[in-house]
Amino acid sequence: MADSTQKFEDEFDFRLLLSIVLGRKHLIAFATILAGVCATIFTLSQPRIYASDALIQIEEKQGSFAGLDYLDGRSNTATSTQIEILKSRLVMGKVVDKLDLTLHARSIKLPIMQRLPLALPEILRKKLMMALPEISAAYDWGNTAIAVSALSLSEPGEIIITKLGATTFLADFPNGQKKTGSIGQLLNEPKSRSSIKISILEGNVGQKFKVYRVSRFQKIKELQRQISVKEQGPRTSVLAIRYQDLSSELARKILDEITTTYLAQNIDRNAQDVQQSINFLQQQLPLAKQRSDDAQERLNIYLTQKDTTVLGDSAQSLLERRTNLESQYATIKLEEEQLRRRYRSEHPTLKDLILRKSLIETNISSVEDEISNLPEAQRDIYNKSQDVEIAQEIYRQFLNRYQELEIAKASTIGSVRIIDHAVRNSNPIAPKTLKTIIIGMGIGAAIGVVIAAFLFIFRQTIKTLSDLDSLNLPLYGVVGRVTGLSEGRLRQKQVGKRLSELDGQQIAKEAFKSIRTSLHFGLADKSPKAVAITSAQPADGKSFVSYNIAESIADSGLKTVFIDTDMRRGYIHRIFNIPDKELGLSDYLAGSASIDEICQLIPNTNLVIIPRGKIPPNPSELLMSRRFSDLAEKLDQAFDVAIYDTAPVLAVTDPTIVFRKASIRLALVRQGKTEIGAIKAVKDICSQQQVDLDGLIVNDFSDKKARGYGYGYGYGYGYGYTSKYQYHDRKD
Repeated sequence: MADSTQKFEDEFDFRLLLSIVLGRKHLIAFATILAGVCATIFTLSQPRIYASDALIQIEEKQGSFAGLDYLDGRSNTATSTQIEILKSRLVMGKVVDKLDLTLHARSIKLPIMQRLPLALPEILRKKLMMALPEISAAYDWGNTAIAVSALSLSEPGEIIITKLGATTFLADFPNGQKKTGSIGQLLNEPKSRSSIKISILEGNVGQKFKVYRVSRFQKIKELQRQISVKEQGPRTSVLAIRYQDLSSELARKILDEITTTYLAQNIDRNAQDVQQSINFLQQQLPLAKQRSDDAQERLNIYLTQKDTTVLGDSAQSLLERRTNLESQYATIKLEEEQLRRRYRSEHPTLKDLILRKSLIETNISSVEDEISNLPEAQRDIYNKSQDVEIAQEIYRQFLNRYQELEIAKASTIGSVRIIDHAVRNSNPIAPKTLKTIIIGMGIGAAIGVVIAAFLFIFRQTIKTLSDLDSLNLPLYGVVGRVTGLSEGRLRQKQVGKRLSELDGQQIAKEAFKSIRTSLHFGLADKSPKAVAITSAQPADGKSFVSYNIAESIADSGLKTVFIDTDMRRGYIHRIFNIPDKELGLSDYLAGSASIDEICQLIPNTNLVIIPRGKIPPNPSELLMSRRFSDLAEKLDQAFDVAIYDTAPVLAVTDPTIVFRKASIRLALVRQGKTEIGAIKAVKDICSQQQVDLDGLIVNDFSDKKARGYGYGYGYGYGYGYTSKYQYHDRKD
């Protein structure tokens, strides 16, 4: 039971929304078209944006372990670091300087829809240019180009260039001075100390251009905004770079320069340690050479003075050991100098080197102790020979190391490799004109639906019985909400239940008895004994109220006939399980059936039903025919009371025709749905046709709603119901 209730509520909500949309279809269509126009203007006002793409690879440094990098996250950190370096001012600043990107030269576009000339066909564009010569001359219509090879501005501002001829132009400088120049020649303006040289200038005569400079910092920030870098897949160390610009060629050129500059920076950074060592050796080599030469000279002088060249075997052995140790010590000192620039003193590699250095110092001290025991002459020769050997060895070590570093510097490569160079893409990535227009129209339609919903929610409907006072019409009865019956119009082959077939519902049944009583006294002195019931719009519950009034009168013992005069959409025959193909009112009025053939007696009751019959092409004409008047007279003679169920007044003219055959004419209103303006319109129409309304019946009334009315129920309303009463191929 709960599932069926939920299904019904979902279906009802959809019908409600559909009804609101159909009732305000013109408003929604207008909002959709307006939003589409606005989206078109917006997208045509946006410049085309082009993108260029490149791929670079961040390679692992030699000696690193890929497994460890993966486990401790160093790979991701290294990639993120390289991304930030690539987007840094270090790289972007060099690109700005090399390409002179602070210089801007642009044609002046249309104030709005600047891309309109490009979107128009060539023939139409030319016709517009001829029809609007002033606009076409001043603004860019898609055939312009400018290239400035030199620009100097002593103060902030822009130079307005106006093309005068094939090779001449007028330059309006920031200080207001105007000068004529020629393409390819430098134009100077002495007062403002400004100059400009234009190498290319294409466009119509009168075409205007703007030339100006932005600050270097501002341009760097612009490049950083327009470039995007992301890793191509997790832990691939491959970076996808995209740069966007208004020019496809400039986008390619800038991105190509960015990747080239970044690669050069990476190589320079990797060679920086080598260069520092080279700089150190370049300082030390002349000093080492000088020390070697000085030591050799001192030894030669000493040997000349002492007239000896002999060094003992033991002294010679000590000299070789000392020279070897000093050579090792010099090498370690050089390595220590390099490591201290890269690591802290706590680093294991540096600590191991210091330990080795300490051991060599200990060995040197041991050799010096042995030297101290040599004879004085041998000791002097040893010391001076040692100075020569050590100085020469150190010089050789420095020289060899210097040559090795030069080779290393020349063979240095970076940890970055360009996989795909930047290429020019002639297809713009934005704006997406068709997509923008479709999205805009969708938003417009949604806004239209929202507005329609708000108008529906805040419409002036009948909320309380006091709202009917302004109509000055008597109230014949009030019917509350009845549950357990089918909502709305029954579909083909669908059979509905009647209130009389339900158990309970005594309040609703008593309401119809009350209406029966009111009609009894109202018809007492009137003829014919006929009641016609209408409403302002569909789905107010008119047919439901009409046939229940007929059943209630029939239950009182009076012979009652119920006539379904809504020959377009009537469905009373389905309520009483009468086949759709059964003869009815339309058949009688068309002359193809008799009264006996169209009257359907409901078993065990005093009620006779005359269904609508086949849907005719001309229901209004049939109701205006003589046969309908004759039928009304015969029914008045044969039955005690006749109840006419008519179509909604605001949809068609049929009800006012039927009203002329009835003594009491009633209009049905539904709480929370029927608008006050609509029921007033019904009253006015009836008055104009001289068939004034005699009273009202309120349907679906709730005291709870009347006390604190909520707008959660109802159907969309507009004065466009005629479409619901038009004919279709499927006659149902």
